[in-house]
Amino acid sequence: MRRFTQTCGLTFANHPNRANYVILRRVIYPCTCSSTLFCSSHASTAAAADNDVNSTFTWNSMIRGCTQSLHLKDALLFYRRMIRQSGVPDSFTFSFILSACATTKQLKPGRVMHGQVLKLGFVSDVFVMNNLLQLYVNCEGAEVALKVFVEIPQPDVVSYNTLIHGCFAEGFVERSRQLFEEMPTRNLISWSTVLNGYKQLGCHVEVLALFSDLLKIGQPDAYIVAIALSACASMCSLESGRQIHCHVIKFEHLAFDAFVLNGIVHMYANCGSIHVACIIFDGLLHRHAVSWNALIAGYVRLGFLEKAERLLNEMPDKDVISWSALISACLQAGFYQEALMVYREMRTTSIRPNEITIASVLSSCTRLMEVLEGEKIHAYVIKCGLEDDKLHNSLVHFYSGCGLMDKALRLFKENETVVGCCSLVVGFCRCGSVDHARRLFNRMTERDLVSWNAMVFGYSQSRRLKEAFELFAEMQMTEAEPDDATLLSLMVGCADFAALRQGESLHAYMHKKGIELKCSLGAAVVDMYARCGSMDTAFGIFHGMKTKSSSAWNALIRGLALNGCEKEALNVFTEMQQLQVAPDSFTFLALLTACRHAGWLDAAWHFFNCMRTVHRIKPSLAHYGCMVVLLGQAGNLIEAEELILNMPMKPAISTWGALLFACRSHRNVEVGERIVQQILELDPGNTDCQLLLANIYAEAGKWERAVNVRKRMKELRGGQRTPGSSSIHVVDDG
Repeated sequence: MRRFTQTCGLTFANHPNRANYVILRRVIYPCTCSSTLFCSSHASTAAAADNDVNSTFTWNSMIRGCTQSLHLKDALLFYRRMIRQSGVPDSFTFSFILSACATTKQLKPGRVMHGQVLKLGFVSDVFVMNNLLQLYVNCEGAEVALKVFVEIPQPDVVSYNTLIHGCFAEGFVERSRQLFEEMPTRNLISWSTVLNGYKQLGCHVEVLALFSDLLKIGQPDAYIVAIALSACASMCSLESGRQIHCHVIKFEHLAFDAFVLNGIVHMYANCGSIHVACIIFDGLLHRHAVSWNALIAGYVRLGFLEKAERLLNEMPDKDVISWSALISACLQAGFYQEALMVYREMRTTSIRPNEITIASVLSSCTRLMEVLEGEKIHAYVIKCGLEDDKLHNSLVHFYSGCGLMDKALRLFKENETVVGCCSLVVGFCRCGSVDHARRLFNRMTERDLVSWNAMVFGYSQSRRLKEAFELFAEMQMTEAEPDDATLLSLMVGCADFAALRQGESLHAYMHKKGIELKCSLGAAVVDMYARCGSMDTAFGIFHGMKTKSSSAWNALIRGLALNGCEKEALNVFTEMQQLQVAPDSFTFLALLTACRHAGWLDAAWHFFNCMRTVHRIKPSLAHYGCMVVLLGQAGNLIEAEELILNMPMKPAISTWGALLFACRSHRNVEVGERIVQQILELDPGNTDCQLLLANIYAEAGKWERAVNVRKRMKELRGGQRTPGSSSIHVVDDG
């Protein structure tokens, strides 16, 4: 401190004419920018020691230094001293302080400065007003910021960009686009703000449409191109991605940009063109972690798990993010067991899993009902002190998803969050305790959109469609606006019940609200009409969709198969391939269903082998089930039995049951006896299979064996038989 005072004294003595500049640039400003508040306060004293130094420029330098080091209190202290010593603030003074208030989200001092701006007549200064606008966008939202915006006499491009960003952050899409269209002039930041806003809200079609508009009037920068490529990747729109790649090659300033090239790798990998992604990746001079992770995820989606792990091992600086990316990719591709294996391998390294890793692995445990593994992870979380709100919610979701509601409830009571409550609501509904879930929902003091959706989903999943629609009506009388998830749950319920009238009413509500049918919601509407037998309407909805995801194609193929239009289902699949839409496991399940209904065994084998060898999709139990039914229908009972015994997963009772029905049709006693033995090993108390076996014996003329089986059945269930039941939906015209 003594050296600081001596330096100031020597500066004034030896360079009186340059003292102001030297003290500001070499002494005061560095002190105020430092984290030493002690020096900052003495810098103020030194600055006020001479009237020549006590100028607006001097005070601004000290205020700027404090705000840049986020010492807002000191900046305000200097401002007050400036006013007391008759200093005159200018636009820079207010901009420095307001910018710091916006960055630190300090609304109270910001409002004080707003009063000073009004008092001293700086409302016409767009530079000051833009900083004030940013303050209210950060602290109070777009609605309040809009009131400030209208007070600016001549808003510039920065004013518009700031408000557009704020509107997008709160989901005001239409208002954001309106402001964008009103802009007298636009720069690349304006375009990138709108494009990024659409991207964050999942409006990928709008991103590509706006990007196309930009290409007509100018050249995009690397950041904008990366946003457009990300939209293509999210939509799996390979054709659009290729077009953008062509534009990148055309614009020299983008052709060698590492940021753009990494985005291209991500796009091709996400769209399933892993070969092209590898070629571009191999040519990269600077390989970003995003490219590595995108390529790894691409291999996982195509089923090349060994290549994905090999690529991870080749990665020079792999960290927890890289491991988490591989685990997350396995989770998204449905390889839950593999996700657990990667996690176990990760634990053998020196890299510790973080909260994101743990959350992904817990999701895999929930899917696999791996209670023991999940409890081990819970113990690790407690041991390492990783438990935060998100992980706590993941643990509640894990226990409720595995049906351990007592543990989930105890954990929830330790930290009652809305997300945790939603997991409990869904968990109770899955366990059949829908009324318990409703009581929990009724006790919630805060009900956000997620909680409403959880309860609607619970009713829909429990086949209580009437209560689901009653809750939907109640929801519309609150501030919670139904979203795609709400409508999706209801539409799926309508499809399950074949409730065409309710489905049409819900579709009319979407049309009235201007809700676009895209992705899962559009697929659900197509599926509802198809399962209700209205194929013409289903076709109309499908062709009217701007963006057709694989789930929409799957719904149409499945609907055609269920309605006896097997040839048309295969034609739709051919069209899907021509448009380069990547099929998934549900696509092949729909195709196998069509083959099963038509009795096309050869075609079914073609699709079954194609999904494994060409598309690298692992068949599920449902795929094997379709093949067993077809083989049974064709009388190939031994082949069907071998297929079940060689399945990579444990056979379900329903799979064996399908073959047992075929044995009855073909009166094959020998195979039927073996199948019943397999079913009884899985469920010793199962009497349905024994009844079928008794019928097989009777139809084969083996009456003594039939009688013996029926006697054993009576002993097992005490002569009582559970009656069959069915349900219908009754329309109340009143």
